[in-house]
Amino acid sequence: MLEMKGLEVCYGETVILRGVDFRVNEGQVVSLMGRNGVGKTTLLKTIIGLLRPRHGKIFLNEKEISRAKPEQRASLGIAYVPQGREIFPQLTVQENLLLGTEALPKKERKISDEIYDMFPMLKTMLHRKGGDLSGGQQQQLAIARALVSRPRLLLLDEPTEGIQPNLVMEIENVIQRLKEQGEMAILLVEQSLDFALSSADYYYVLEKGSIAAEGKAAKINEEVIRQHLVV
Repeated sequence: MLEMKGLEVCYGETVILRGVDFRVNEGQVVSLMGRNGVGKTTLLKTIIGLLRPRHGKIFLNEKEISRAKPEQRASLGIAYVPQGREIFPQLTVQENLLLGTEALPKKERKISDEIYDMFPMLKTMLHRKGGDLSGGQQQQLAIARALVSRPRLLLLDEPTEGIQPNLVMEIENVIQRLKEQGEMAILLVEQSLDFALSSADYYYVLEKGSIAAEGKAAKINEEVIRQHLVV
């Protein structure tokens, strides 16, 4: 599905990611963990095409996409839910969702009923402006907007940040449901160790821009991982 080899990404002359080898398989949930500022969001932005690597290559389904534009990557099946949601506050819930279909061919641009099954709250708020929703509701809208494009690879950046526990559980249930369907790869950046590993099959830990640890989530040594996460 997704593979990165020897990835190096810089802001100006400052190296943020160095020598990163990374893989996410179809139907797999991979958790990316690390302290603030180690390059997690930079990695996601590089995958979606907002940043370009100085060195290294990115492959999607064995096709190199290292120089592809963000819209090209979206059309290939990559969807990104950024930290902070970034919904359009002046547009309605329905309008925000319809924007998520832009990566699809015109004849396929519709909102599946499954979206409202996963996020029933959204169906009751279709004509409410996105800016009027709570933080947790906006996060659900941001995830739903990504899912309406029917992605093969979903990138989630801190989806539980600043939202109430009941909505965290709903988001966790959605990730578990997508995992069980086995048709989508999910890369999850998350500070909460418990949430990060709740549905993950595999994990990576970033430290100083490099992979410091990786392995199967079922065999994780939580004490060792916490040493990499504690400031």
